[in-house]
Amino acid sequence: MTTELIFQKYIVVVMGSSASGISQFINYISELAPQTVPDPNPSDTLKPLDYGRLTVDDSHVIYLYGLSEENPLGAWTFLFDRDDPVGVITLVDSTRPDSFSIGKTLINHIDGEFPYLIAANKQDCIDAWELDAIRVALNMRQSVPIIGCSALSGMAIQEIISTIVDMMVRFDEEVYV
Repeated sequence: MTTELIFQKYIVVVMGSSASGISQFINYISELAPQTVPDPNPSDTLKPLDYGRLTVDDSHVIYLYGLSEENPLGAWTFLFDRDDPVGVITLVDSTRPDSFSIGKTLINHIDGEFPYLIAANKQDCIDAWELDAIRVALNMRQSVPIIGCSALSGMAIQEIISTIVDMMVRFDEEVYV
């Protein structure tokens, strides 16, 4: 008897405000050297996206895409109109409360359509907001995970990736039951 492996790919979109740490986050966890998905047609409004990949095992691969508020609707369509499971990590800069509203706006675009969590970057900085204060500032319900991290040191990045993939699997099971 032959067992056939079913290849499963996951799309994880890491989104946030400019300078929130999207590139560092993806570069830390990716098995590929830093890359961007080039603009296929420079006259279009699609800006380059950070890109990474993480092979879990022979049949599971995670593709990572970075998306900031500067990326227009074309990038959103490219990433979110897919048959593959999609999960979203919204990265907020814990030291810049003025950027929290951008995170909230990005979340409002996907709330209910995809599983998501909040990654509070720069938690290793002395002026970082506490996670509970970030939850209040974002007006985020308790069921949405908020995980502290540091994209420069890799603190908690593996936990964040693992959590979002688990959420994607559960979300996918709920949709198809």
